[in-house]
Amino acid sequence: MPKVTPYSESVSWDESELVIGVVGVAPWATLEFCKALYSYISANKDWHYPRVIIDANAKIPSRGRYFELHERDPSPYIKATILELFNSGAGVVVVPCNTAHILFDRWASESPVIIPNIIDACCDRLSYLGGEVVAVFESLNLRKSKLYESRITQRGFTYYAMADHQAKMIASFIENIKQNAVPNEECLADFNTLVDHLEQSGVDSIVIGCTELTPFINSSVRNKMKFIDSNSELARAAVIAANCRLK
Repeated sequence: MPKVTPYSESVSWDESELVIGVVGVAPWATLEFCKALYSYISANKDWHYPRVIIDANAKIPSRGRYFELHERDPSPYIKATILELFNSGAGVVVVPCNTAHILFDRWASESPVIIPNIIDACCDRLSYLGGEVVAVFESLNLRKSKLYESRITQRGFTYYAMADHQAKMIASFIENIKQNAVPNEECLADFNTLVDHLEQSGVDSIVIGCTELTPFINSSVRNKMKFIDSNSELARAAVIAANCRLK
């Protein structure tokens, strides 16, 4: 792929800016990540946006089926994609999938590129915003791993442990997006009911710990509840790591 450099005073950008690579393992989540990424760029011309190389490959083995059915480990495929993106010019690579980060050490170790961690990015945002009691809308496998729970408690927050039926409700929200791209009315109503219940239970912050769930946030406005969207936080981390023009 060609490398384009600034060629005049009026058409220029910081040459330290890195190319961003995206390992897209889920179609709708990948699109939501890219929307979040571009929203963080300070730009008034096309060339002010970074070069982004997207490998949207839903054929990469399912993270859920790996954990639940012991099928193929997605890690070698993610790792190989990262290397391909590096060879195509990427200096920063992201994987917009929270569940895949359970296996982060397998596919990110010894990487030739910068790889922001989505869990760390969300926890950094939590530390910045402040709060006390945090709930995470995450996949059943991520919940079982306790990855968010451990990171959140290490930061000094209280992790709100949801009941099994609430966790299964969140899993149904994720499946709804996989099938329809946007939440249907029933799921949206259940989402808002769950948020209301959590707020009444003392939760002041919610991490949207599945990149499929971003569309729900736009439909659920709360004045007091803080929402930390994992797509948005990973995008912010990528923009900073790539030396882009951050808004």
